[in-house]
Amino acid sequence: MAQVPVDGGILDPVRPYLSLGDAGGTAVLWDPRDEAALKVPLSALRLVPVEAPLQPCG
Repeated sequence: MAQVPVDGGILDPVRPYLSLGDAGGTAVLWDPRDEAALKVPLSALRLVPVEAPLQPCG
């Protein structure tokens, strides 16, 4: 698996993250476990909506 460049922590592709938005080709993802924002290039992501968005993130 290729390493994804991340600013602010480590991206674990198995865990869910909350997308806070994107600008300039960079997405900001919230990591509820570490309570940190991760900046990731949009080109390295596949954003998938959750089935039940009203469930707590974490």
